[in-house]
Amino acid sequence: MKSPVVITETYHSFERLIYDTVGRFVRRFGGDFEEYVAEANRVFMVAYNAHDAARGKFSTLLVNSIWNRLTNVSIAEARRRSRYNTTLDADEDGRTAAVAVDDQARFGLENWDISEFSDDAREIVDVVLNTPIDLKEIIDEKGGRPPAWRNSLQEYFSGMGWTHRRIADAFREVGAALV
Repeated sequence: MKSPVVITETYHSFERLIYDTVGRFVRRFGGDFEEYVAEANRVFMVAYNAHDAARGKFSTLLVNSIWNRLTNVSIAEARRRSRYNTTLDADEDGRTAAVAVDDQARFGLENWDISEFSDDAREIVDVVLNTPIDLKEIIDEKGGRPPAWRNSLQEYFSGMGWTHRRIADAFREVGAALV
């Protein structure tokens, strides 16, 4: 293990390269510069400990490692945004009146009384009848057919922290009411 003084000196000699690499990445792909610098600093420590001088220059390893890590972080953030965020034409709950009316008419449930349902079953029905735009996009990407709805709803509620059992129980309750 190298001494903290040597690590600090090495960091200072590559600090500008780290900032330049992050800056190029942010200019090209966007993102939060400060968050990416923090991530790049973590990458520096991993690269520093993994570097083998016989395999190449440290600067090459560092730049490639930073670029790869920021790409992975950026992709993960984009997936998270596309999965859980909504577009600007949505209300504060991420729903639009057009989507809600369309879904209600499609399912023939405009006047369905769900007052006797559990809170979880009501939540599922509410999401189906007033589908958030991000969930609607995921369902459409999967073909929009009933299996896509069920699978997407399960993913949606899992993402909200619901257990598989809780989701299954609520689905059963809604299913029983439809029969």
